[in-house]
Amino acid sequence: MTANEFIALMAEMDSAIRRRKELEHQIERGKRSLVRLERELSERVDARRAKEEETKAARSLASDQELEASQVAQRLALRREQLGSAGSDREYSAIKLQIELDEKKNDALADATLETLSQIDRLQEELQALVEDERAASERLENQRADFAELEPELRGKIQDARDALTALETRLPREFQGIYSEAVSRWGRDDARAPLDGEYCGSCNQGAPIDLVLRARSGQPVQCLSCGRLLYLPDFD
Repeated sequence: MTANEFIALMAEMDSAIRRRKELEHQIERGKRSLVRLERELSERVDARRAKEEETKAARSLASDQELEASQVAQRLALRREQLGSAGSDREYSAIKLQIELDEKKNDALADATLETLSQIDRLQEELQALVEDERAASERLENQRADFAELEPELRGKIQDARDALTALETRLPREFQGIYSEAVSRWGRDDARAPLDGEYCGSCNQGAPIDLVLRARSGQPVQCLSCGRLLYLPDFD
């Protein structure tokens, strides 16, 4: 194998690895997107439930206020009856004072109830908006799940194709390179068993390579990084 042929083979191996990694990244991005959408849906569900509880509490308050207003109205009716049968001026004045207090309380309850009912209307509008947001988030998630479920098998098939391509390329390595390459694979894995020369430095560990190793690599001979043990190669024809 000539030096140029070896450089071309390394470039093909780099391409197969990059292709596989990009496909794997697409799968990971898809998974992260699903997780993000699931989190968004969960947040919207929580917001909707919190608003439902707030609305329920406001309705309970309005019910309590209406009940209390009814009780005050009953007391007012009773006291007005008592006012006509008061036995003395003192009793009449006391009953009249209670009527005035109850009327003020009744007015205050009416204002408070009106405010609570207005709050309920506002909360219902906010709740409806949250329900719509939740529905939209749920639809986005389901659509994304469907798209990913359809795409993932295709991506995994392409990943396997890239792995097979790398295996085929590895068989084209000359016998004199196999020992260094196998040792580096055992130590670093298939993706990182090789390292491009960056001038006179290993492109992976950044340690300098003696000039004689650089010259041997340029001539297409098997060269191993003295520091990390990776198979060194030229990334281009420069």
